Amino acid sequence: PLLDLHYYMLIKYFNDWPRLVAFIQGIPAGIFTYLIFRISLTIATATIGFDRTRWVCAVLATTLGVTGAGFLPLVGVESGDIQVGGLSLAALTIVLECLQQPGQHVWRLGAAGALAGVALAGKLTAIMYCVPLALLVAAMFGLWNAAVFGFAMAVAFVGLWGQHGWSLWVAFGNPFFPYFNEIFKSPDWLPSALPTAKPRLPGTLQLIFYPFTWARPQTGWVAELRMQDLRLSCLYL
Repeated sequence: PLLDLHYYMLIKYFNDWPRLVAFIQGIPAGIFTYLIFRISLTIATATIGFDRTRWVCAVLATTLGVTGAGFLPLVGVESGDIQVGGLSLAALTIVLECLQQPGQHVWRLGAAGALAGVALAGKLTAIMYCVPLALLVAAMFGLWNAAVFGFAMAVAFVGLWGQHGWSLWVAFGNPFFPYFNEIFKSPDWLPSALPTAKPRLPGTLQLIFYPFTWARPQTGWVAELRMQDLRLSCLYL
Protein backbone atom coordinates (compact mmCIF):
# COMPACT_ATOMS: atom_id res chain seq x y z
CA PRO A 1 0.00 0.00 0.00
CA LEU A 2 2.94 2.36 -0.64
CA LEU A 3 1.02 4.93 -2.70
CA ASP A 4 -1.81 5.14 -0.14
CA LEU A 5 0.34 6.08 2.86
CA HIS A 6 0.42 9.81 2.10
CA TYR A 7 -3.38 9.88 1.73
CA TYR A 8 -3.74 8.18 5.10
CA MET A 9 -1.53 10.87 6.65
CA LEU A 10 -3.48 13.64 4.94
CA ILE A 11 -6.81 12.38 6.25
CA LYS A 12 -5.37 11.74 9.71
CA TYR A 13 -3.87 15.20 10.20
CA PHE A 14 -5.62 17.50 7.69
CA ASN A 15 -9.14 16.14 7.49
CA ASP A 16 -10.54 19.51 8.60
CA TRP A 17 -8.87 21.25 5.63
CA PRO A 18 -10.38 19.47 2.59
CA ARG A 19 -9.22 22.14 0.14
CA LEU A 20 -5.62 21.67 1.29
CA VAL A 21 -6.00 17.90 0.87
CA ALA A 22 -7.45 18.42 -2.61
CA PHE A 23 -4.56 20.74 -3.54
CA ILE A 24 -1.93 18.24 -2.38
CA GLN A 25 -3.75 15.43 -4.17
CA GLY A 26 -3.47 17.44 -7.39
CA ILE A 27 0.32 17.88 -7.17
CA PRO A 28 1.14 14.51 -8.84
CA ALA A 29 -0.98 15.57 -11.82
CA GLY A 30 1.06 18.76 -12.13
CA ILE A 31 4.32 16.80 -12.03
CA PHE A 32 2.90 14.37 -14.60
CA THR A 33 2.03 17.28 -16.92
CA TYR A 34 5.51 18.78 -16.56
CA LEU A 35 7.13 15.45 -17.43
CA ILE A 36 4.91 15.07 -20.51
CA PHE A 37 6.00 18.54 -21.63
CA ARG A 38 9.67 17.80 -20.99
CA ILE A 39 9.51 14.54 -22.94
CA SER A 40 7.62 16.24 -25.76
CA LEU A 41 10.21 19.04 -25.90
CA THR A 42 13.07 16.53 -25.97
CA ILE A 43 11.50 14.64 -28.86
CA ALA A 44 10.59 17.84 -30.73
CA THR A 45 14.16 19.12 -30.37
CA ALA A 46 15.58 15.84 -31.67
CA THR A 47 13.14 15.90 -34.59
CA ILE A 48 13.09 19.52 -35.77
CA GLY A 49 16.12 21.04 -34.03
CA PHE A 50 16.20 24.17 -31.90
CA ASP A 51 13.65 26.04 -33.94
CA ARG A 52 10.96 27.94 -32.01
CA THR A 53 8.30 25.63 -33.37
CA ARG A 54 9.58 22.90 -31.07
CA TRP A 55 7.94 24.75 -28.17
CA VAL A 56 4.64 24.90 -30.03
CA CYS A 57 4.84 21.19 -30.84
CA ALA A 58 5.68 20.36 -27.21
CA VAL A 59 2.75 22.41 -25.89
CA LEU A 60 0.32 20.80 -28.36
CA ALA A 61 1.59 17.31 -27.55
CA THR A 62 1.29 17.99 -23.82
CA THR A 63 -2.25 19.29 -24.26
CA LEU A 64 -3.15 16.17 -26.21
CA GLY A 65 -1.58 13.99 -23.56
CA VAL A 66 -3.38 15.41 -20.52
CA THR A 67 -6.89 16.01 -21.86
CA GLY A 68 -8.00 12.42 -22.28
CA ALA A 69 -10.08 9.95 -20.31
CA GLY A 70 -6.97 8.24 -19.01
CA PHE A 71 -5.83 11.35 -17.12
CA LEU A 72 -8.48 13.94 -16.27
CA PRO A 73 -10.85 11.65 -14.29
CA LEU A 74 -7.90 10.47 -12.20
CA VAL A 75 -6.66 13.90 -11.04
CA GLY A 76 -6.89 13.91 -7.25
CA VAL A 77 -8.19 10.33 -7.13
CA GLU A 78 -6.42 7.81 -4.90
CA SER A 79 -6.09 5.12 -7.59
CA GLY A 80 -2.31 5.49 -7.88
CA ASP A 81 -2.33 5.59 -11.69
CA ILE A 82 -1.06 9.16 -12.02
CA GLN A 83 1.65 8.57 -9.41
CA VAL A 84 2.78 5.39 -11.17
CA GLY A 85 2.61 7.13 -14.54
CA GLY A 86 4.65 10.05 -13.19
CA LEU A 87 7.39 7.79 -11.87
CA SER A 88 7.51 5.89 -15.16
CA LEU A 89 7.61 9.13 -17.14
CA ALA A 90 10.46 10.39 -14.92
CA ALA A 91 12.43 7.24 -15.76
CA LEU A 92 11.66 7.70 -19.47
CA THR A 93 12.72 11.36 -19.28
CA ILE A 94 16.13 10.37 -17.94
CA VAL A 95 16.58 7.69 -20.61
CA LEU A 96 15.63 10.04 -23.46
CA GLU A 97 17.90 12.82 -22.21
CA CYS A 98 20.78 10.34 -21.95
CA LEU A 99 20.25 9.62 -25.65
CA GLN A 100 20.73 13.31 -26.42
CA GLN A 101 23.96 13.67 -24.44
CA PRO A 102 27.09 11.68 -25.32
CA GLY A 103 29.16 10.08 -22.58
CA GLN A 104 28.75 7.61 -19.75
CA HIS A 105 25.27 7.49 -18.26
CA VAL A 106 25.44 4.46 -16.00
CA TRP A 107 24.50 6.34 -12.84
CA ARG A 108 21.66 8.22 -14.49
CA LEU A 109 20.31 5.02 -15.98
CA GLY A 110 20.57 3.46 -12.54
CA ALA A 111 18.45 6.31 -11.18
CA ALA A 112 15.92 5.72 -13.96
CA GLY A 113 15.80 2.05 -13.03
CA ALA A 114 15.23 2.95 -9.37
CA LEU A 115 12.30 5.18 -10.32
CA ALA A 116 10.81 2.34 -12.36
CA GLY A 117 11.24 0.02 -9.39
CA VAL A 118 9.42 2.46 -7.10
CA ALA A 119 6.58 2.62 -9.62
CA LEU A 120 6.39 -1.19 -9.72
CA ALA A 121 6.40 -1.41 -5.92
CA GLY A 122 3.60 1.16 -5.81
CA LYS A 123 1.40 -0.72 -8.27
CA LEU A 124 2.22 -4.03 -9.91
CA THR A 125 0.54 -3.02 -13.18
CA ALA A 126 3.54 -0.72 -13.75
CA ILE A 127 5.29 -3.78 -15.15
CA MET A 128 3.86 -2.83 -18.55
CA TYR A 129 6.06 0.31 -18.42
CA CYS A 130 9.11 -1.21 -16.73
CA VAL A 131 9.71 -3.99 -19.25
CA PRO A 132 9.64 -1.69 -22.34
CA LEU A 133 11.92 0.77 -20.54
CA ALA A 134 14.45 -1.98 -19.83
CA LEU A 135 14.29 -3.13 -23.46
CA LEU A 136 14.79 0.47 -24.62
CA VAL A 137 17.87 0.84 -22.43
CA ALA A 138 19.24 -2.49 -23.72
CA ALA A 139 18.68 -1.46 -27.35
CA MET A 140 20.12 2.04 -27.01
CA PHE A 141 22.86 1.66 -24.40
CA GLY A 142 23.87 -2.00 -24.43
CA LEU A 143 23.51 -4.94 -22.06
CA TRP A 144 25.79 -3.54 -19.33
CA ASN A 145 23.70 -0.41 -18.89
CA ALA A 146 20.52 -2.48 -19.14
CA ALA A 147 21.86 -4.70 -16.34
CA VAL A 148 22.47 -1.61 -14.18
CA PHE A 149 18.96 -0.35 -14.97
CA GLY A 150 17.44 -3.73 -14.14
CA PHE A 151 19.46 -4.17 -10.95
CA ALA A 152 18.46 -0.73 -9.66
CA MET A 153 14.83 -1.46 -10.50
CA ALA A 154 14.97 -4.82 -8.71
CA VAL A 155 16.60 -3.32 -5.60
CA ALA A 156 14.00 -0.52 -5.40
CA PHE A 157 11.16 -2.98 -5.90
CA VAL A 158 12.36 -5.50 -3.34
CA GLY A 159 13.26 -2.78 -0.87
CA LEU A 160 9.79 -1.24 -0.99
CA TRP A 161 7.63 -4.28 -1.74
CA GLY A 162 9.63 -6.89 0.18
CA GLN A 163 8.13 -6.43 3.65
CA HIS A 164 4.60 -6.19 2.28
CA GLY A 165 5.15 -9.20 0.02
CA TRP A 166 6.47 -11.21 2.97
CA SER A 167 3.40 -10.28 5.01
CA LEU A 168 1.17 -11.49 2.19
CA TRP A 169 3.19 -14.71 1.95
CA VAL A 170 2.84 -15.39 5.68
CA ALA A 171 -0.88 -14.59 5.69
CA PHE A 172 -1.97 -16.11 2.37
CA GLY A 173 0.91 -18.11 0.89
CA ASN A 174 1.09 -15.70 -2.06
CA PRO A 175 3.44 -12.67 -2.07
CA PHE A 176 1.28 -10.97 -4.74
CA PHE A 177 -2.11 -11.94 -3.29
CA PRO A 178 -4.64 -12.06 -4.90
CA TYR A 179 -2.71 -11.75 -8.17
CA PHE A 180 -1.16 -14.84 -9.77
CA ASN A 181 -3.17 -17.14 -7.54
CA GLU A 182 -3.40 -19.60 -10.44
CA ILE A 183 0.32 -20.14 -9.69
CA PHE A 184 0.50 -19.89 -5.89
CA LYS A 185 -2.85 -21.64 -5.21
CA SER A 186 -3.69 -19.78 -2.01
CA PRO A 187 -6.83 -21.29 -0.40
CA ASP A 188 -8.03 -17.76 0.41
CA TRP A 189 -8.78 -16.91 -3.23
CA LEU A 190 -9.97 -18.58 -6.40
CA PRO A 191 -7.23 -20.65 -8.09
CA SER A 192 -7.59 -18.68 -11.31
CA ALA A 193 -6.46 -15.42 -12.88
CA LEU A 194 -8.23 -12.23 -11.90
CA PRO A 195 -10.90 -11.07 -14.36
CA THR A 196 -9.80 -8.62 -17.04
CA ALA A 197 -11.46 -5.68 -18.73
CA LYS A 198 -12.65 -7.91 -21.59
CA PRO A 199 -16.37 -7.53 -20.69
CA ARG A 200 -16.02 -3.78 -21.40
CA LEU A 201 -14.78 -4.28 -24.96
CA PRO A 202 -17.27 -3.33 -27.69
CA GLY A 203 -19.19 -5.85 -29.78
CA THR A 204 -18.93 -6.12 -33.56
CA LEU A 205 -21.55 -3.47 -34.38
CA GLN A 206 -20.50 -1.25 -31.48
CA LEU A 207 -17.04 -0.92 -33.02
CA ILE A 208 -18.48 1.39 -35.68
CA PHE A 209 -19.93 3.91 -33.25
CA TYR A 210 -17.88 3.23 -30.13
CA PRO A 211 -15.45 6.18 -30.50
CA PHE A 212 -18.38 8.60 -30.68
CA THR A 213 -19.80 7.39 -27.37
CA TRP A 214 -16.70 8.82 -25.71
CA ALA A 215 -17.60 12.30 -26.98
CA ARG A 216 -20.28 12.72 -24.34
CA PRO A 217 -19.82 12.46 -20.57
CA GLN A 218 -20.61 8.99 -19.24
CA THR A 219 -20.11 6.75 -16.24
CA GLY A 220 -19.99 2.97 -16.07
CA TRP A 221 -20.00 1.98 -19.71
CA VAL A 222 -16.27 2.25 -20.32
CA ALA A 223 -14.89 3.06 -16.86
CA GLU A 224 -16.13 3.43 -13.30
CA LEU A 225 -15.23 7.13 -13.17
CA ARG A 226 -17.09 9.83 -15.06
CA MET A 227 -15.16 10.36 -18.28
CA GLN A 228 -15.25 12.11 -21.64
CA ASP A 229 -12.72 12.05 -24.48
CA LEU A 230 -13.26 14.02 -27.68
CA ARG A 231 -9.91 13.01 -29.16
CA LEU A 232 -10.95 9.56 -30.34
CA SER A 233 -14.04 10.95 -32.06
CA CYS A 234 -12.00 13.58 -33.90
CA LEU A 235 -9.37 11.02 -34.87
CA TYR A 236 -12.05 8.61 -36.09
CA LEU A 237 -13.49 11.31 -38.38
